[in-house]
Amino acid sequence: MPKRTSAEALLDYEEPDLRIVVADREEPLLAHRSVLRLFCRCVRDLPGGADGGTTAWDLRQLVLEGESAPVGGDVVQCYLDLVYRRVDVERRFEAPASLGEARPLVMFADAVGSSAAVCEQLEQSLLDASGLCLVVRCDEDSGVGLRLRGRLYVLSMEHGLQEWTVPRDGGVKILLQANGARLASRHAAIQAAVSSAIEEWLYLAGRTHMMRLMRLLLDFTKLQMIAADLGVLSAEGVQGVCSPRVLQCMPRELLLEAFVRDILTDLPSRLTLQCQEASARLATPADASFLPLAAGAGVATSVKLEPYNNGDSVVRMPGASGGFARLQLRHGGYGPQTRAAVIKAVLYQAQQSS
Repeated sequence: MPKRTSAEALLDYEEPDLRIVVADREEPLLAHRSVLRLFCRCVRDLPGGADGGTTAWDLRQLVLEGESAPVGGDVVQCYLDLVYRRVDVERRFEAPASLGEARPLVMFADAVGSSAAVCEQLEQSLLDASGLCLVVRCDEDSGVGLRLRGRLYVLSMEHGLQEWTVPRDGGVKILLQANGARLASRHAAIQAAVSSAIEEWLYLAGRTHMMRLMRLLLDFTKLQMIAADLGVLSAEGVQGVCSPRVLQCMPRELLLEAFVRDILTDLPSRLTLQCQEASARLATPADASFLPLAAGAGVATSVKLEPYNNGDSVVRMPGASGGFARLQLRHGGYGPQTRAAVIKAVLYQAQQSS
């Protein structure tokens, strides 16, 4: 049996001296002030009890941003479990299964001034969830969970809202049936809801300095844009994702990366294909999700090309939700490995000079 640390042993002998009063429970939650004050600014700022006795922390008037009622005891208890895990490895913490479930806990952690260590632990618990979902409310009656890893979501009038694996394995999961005119009327609402959900979580992750969660959300956003006109994220939706509050909370490292990447990739060169057929091979798993390409390494697939209304060329996709994929070509510039090396070097220089 592993030897208990001094902090764990201390909790065996000290009685809880912090009474946490919440609106939805008659009895207060009990905790050790000596533990919470290490990780929570609000507890550090509480006036001590008379003669060194019990201290009260009244949360009955604390209404989290976006909520209509005071924070509940379940959220506070979950926060206590999270904090106590820092000093007691035997303390059980039930990590939220989705970002929707995690929202009150993240908001509470931010509201009470939690330390970076607590926010990092909460972030890690979310990233450890293999099926972490972004819950999107399509309307008052229904919502869907969009998995943040390895999924491409396609929206069409004919097939409804579909979930494809990355790379695509042939199986398609229908999240919302087409239902004719009903889906058509919800099309824009679904795209707006996806944009709003991504924006909110980029903002929350930025406020709480969860940069790895921000990267996961940004990777999800980029992946959805592969589907373009058939995707759940419209061009207007991308504009909504990049809201002023998201940009204000964006870590400097991510902004620097984007700036350098733009210099390396947004080149003043364009090519328009004139041929009607080409041979294509996979370069990334995402290619195997949306394009009708063979999944084997080095296997070439013949694809048909036809002109698009804005002068680009598109790859015809027979049988894949009736859609097209824009094929936009540029010449010049550096390869992926060189670009990654330049970005890494610039970030290192910036870190050293700060």
